[in-house]
Amino acid sequence: MKKRLFALLLAASLTLTLAACGEKTNADTPLPDEKAQTSGEVPAKAPLPAEWLALHADDVLLRTEPFTLCEGRAATLELYGYQNGEYDCGVSRIHLLWDDGREENLLISDLGDEVWGADGYTSCWSPENCLATGDYNFDGYRDIGLQLDNPAYNVPFYYWFYDAQTDGFRPYGSWAFALEPDEENEVCICQWHVTPEYYTDTYRPDGEGGLYLARRDTEVYYSADGVKSFTEVYTANEKPLTYADLDRDGEDEILVLTTNAPEKAKLYLYTLEAKKRGGAVLFTEEIAGPPIGWNTFFLCYGEDENGVWGADVLRYQTHEDGGVGSCSYDLISYAGGWERYLDGSTITFVLEADGTAPVPDIDRATQAEFVRFREGVASLLEGSSYLLFCSGPAEDPDTQQAVENILAELDALEARLYPNAG
Repeated sequence: MKKRLFALLLAASLTLTLAACGEKTNADTPLPDEKAQTSGEVPAKAPLPAEWLALHADDVLLRTEPFTLCEGRAATLELYGYQNGEYDCGVSRIHLLWDDGREENLLISDLGDEVWGADGYTSCWSPENCLATGDYNFDGYRDIGLQLDNPAYNVPFYYWFYDAQTDGFRPYGSWAFALEPDEENEVCICQWHVTPEYYTDTYRPDGEGGLYLARRDTEVYYSADGVKSFTEVYTANEKPLTYADLDRDGEDEILVLTTNAPEKAKLYLYTLEAKKRGGAVLFTEEIAGPPIGWNTFFLCYGEDENGVWGADVLRYQTHEDGGVGSCSYDLISYAGGWERYLDGSTITFVLEADGTAPVPDIDRATQAEFVRFREGVASLLEGSSYLLFCSGPAEDPDTQQAVENILAELDALEARLYPNAG
């Protein structure tokens, strides 16, 4: 359970990759597009969705304060939501009334799975300490952060970064704790922990309007071995995904995803590596995107044949070309520091009806083989699994959503391939 909770908190802390540009002061920061002001027109207020209004009809004004985006541009910032007693409140939207008369609403319900609460509300103790503002990506414009939840430890915050091109705030991402901007060095610090591990993360602008994890300092407090300290350093195209004990030696490896440089993208889009604390690489996986196929990687947690707890790597892949397709999965163990195949299966099929187009003479899966394949995948995914990486036409979903997507696609494919099977 500790491993799963750690993975969830780590995912919330690490899924962030956009960035800011250059050194700026408020005096140097250009004002947003002022066409509406110069023409004497005020932009129309975007109406709130009717369904949202019905669900939040009882919301009240929780807090009002002045907000300065940059020199010469200001707004009144309002928080709306519910207040139940002295130490229980939740925010459903941030309302900005700009000095030019324009209004902007940031809805919590638009964040989807980023919000740990329910029904489109955050959860906090008081409206007086749940809001944070600052120039977190160091582009000269002030950004907005909001407390998401009030768990026992770590106070997660979600951030909206201002986008000068659209003259509005865009949802950016969540951290396990509030960001502390260091304007002199243009870095943000986030300190959080999962007992007994304590982390100090340093984020830098990545050149695209957001931040990337540049350094992580870790202190692990052991009851018998004292304190162990580790430092990890990353570049803008590297993203640590999670930690897991793959070789089952009692210490976690770091799983890192690297986005390849443009000149290398013709061969691979990503490189997935598992690294030891000392820098040794346990495994490297080159991951290709379309037109090769979709790749999804999971960690499957459990005990090995010797009763030692750890994680194995599950690779799931689909491929389609000219009406011929395949699905495959492979479960790989790295126990003892070497790669070992544990389980897997492949099925091939023809998607186009016979006679509509020539297809090669392939070994087509029977329905019984297809059913066994799905059962094999489901038994691995519906147990103790964690989504490591997914490549596809949409953004990576969470673990549960990825599992549901895979199984639903297999069900739809079975119905299509064997429509007359009864």
